[in-house]
Amino acid sequence: MPVTGGLLRLETGPDRRLVDLTDAIASVVRTSGVDRGLAVAFVRDATSAITTYGARGAAADGGEDVLALVEHVGADADPAAWAALIGASETIPFGDRALLLGEGQRVVLVAFDPAPRERDVAVQIVG
Repeated sequence: MPVTGGLLRLETGPDRRLVDLTDAIASVVRTSGVDRGLAVAFVRDATSAITTYGARGAAADGGEDVLALVEHVGADADPAAWAALIGASETIPFGDRALLLGEGQRVVLVAFDPAPRERDVAVQIVG
């Protein structure tokens, strides 16, 4: 069972706390040499999370409703608590070197700590 991967390095800041990782993960899958398997994305940051998000119809707002929910429910909560609640990773199946996501479904990083900084996402490909 081959295992390969890559590291995504991205900047987040107060003006952009939800980052779409779908295309970057798909690129790692395409260049992996593995036709079918699982892509695992794991954020190496205690105040960020990775999840899937529907980006079609009314939900195609760039994740603003996710951030609004966080602010409404618990703006005073510790960013690490929000990250722990959602989780640090997502596992996405792929076939023919393409992610098997649903229509409009995206893989996103949510940075709960708005401080501008570099965040790392490790992507492992298992086939």
